[in-house]
Amino acid sequence: MTSKQHREKTKFMPMFDLSDPKLFGNDAADDEPEDIFRSYFYQRNDVSFFLDSNNPLAVIRAFRGEGKSAILKKAHMDIRETGMAIYSKGPNLSPDVTGTNHDKWMRGWKTSIYNRIAAEVGQKTNVALSPDSMELVRIAEEGGFRKTGLITYIASRVKADGILQINNDVTRTANFAENVLQRAKK
Repeated sequence: MTSKQHREKTKFMPMFDLSDPKLFGNDAADDEPEDIFRSYFYQRNDVSFFLDSNNPLAVIRAFRGEGKSAILKKAHMDIRETGMAIYSKGPNLSPDVTGTNHDKWMRGWKTSIYNRIAAEVGQKTNVALSPDSMELVRIAEEGGFRKTGLITYIASRVKADGILQINNDVTRTANFAENVLQRAKK
């Protein structure tokens, strides 16, 4: 092939590979790094209601792939700049409940949600001086949202007579986490 033929052939070829999966971003907004997501998020007027932090509750319903996760991720990023925002997928909050008892499922979801909120507060607690703040920190540590403190780590592994043992087998109810959060709010 002559150089002239090569130039003619490559003249109409794109300068980048259109089949590259990284070219158009990730299919799932949840999996996209925030800086990349922010660079291409386009805010339309019809989603402004969901991104307004003055709206205490908004329900998004759409078919798969229509941008629900993208809207939720953008709202989380915006709210987080001025306050506390928790971003969690449903399966991460889903309670370990079986059966068809409606009340049991409601209590399970409530417990799961309050414990996630308590973990977020505990993660942001710098110094835990009260029993409630210590419990919030502990919830965050148990959930993996905060590194375990050195003293807690050592005490949980040392078993000696006369030393107070830390009980790690605590089953929390929704009321427990809710009450601790209410007291922490004050």
